[in-house]
Amino acid sequence: MRCGRRGPCRGQTAGIRWRGLDQRLGSLAQPGRRQGPALAGAEPGEQGVLISPSGEPAQGTFVPGLYGDAGAQPDNREHVEVWRFDDGGSLVYDWQAKSYSISLPSGTVTIQVGTSSVLVTDSSITGNADSITLTGAITLNGEVQINGASLKHNGVNVGSTHIHPAVMPGPGATAPPQ
Repeated sequence: MRCGRRGPCRGQTAGIRWRGLDQRLGSLAQPGRRQGPALAGAEPGEQGVLISPSGEPAQGTFVPGLYGDAGAQPDNREHVEVWRFDDGGSLVYDWQAKSYSISLPSGTVTIQVGTSSVLVTDSSITGNADSITLTGAITLNGEVQINGASLKHNGVNVGSTHIHPAVMPGPGATAPPQ
């Protein structure tokens, strides 16, 4: 048994480094780890233990997941799964709070359920669905553009095709739209 770090892969060959040795180990067994169905092997530079009862490192199993100077512990709560990435992004799932957090320093996030989708970029959010319902007070800061056949308020068309009855030319006010 030896402690070491997973080195970079070259094709199907994984590397394990320990105390100045750089051993190329072919398709070294690495157990997957994660809550649920997601499996992930060791990342390059991740610390772990090489267990090889035969004494032949290439026939061993590298068990990743030791905490040390390879990086800080992502989270110590047993009900939280955290993946942190080198670019500063993270995925955090707290199954006790039923909360999922995705954080990116830049780029895009797409969420798709059936034919409905949401695309979030650095500068915009685009939603696409057969029906979108917003409940609660809504504040819009900026210009509003509506591309559709009608705009209704309390069931009455107030869009570009609405009419006002009994309009007489002149300075008088019009009746409410119909």
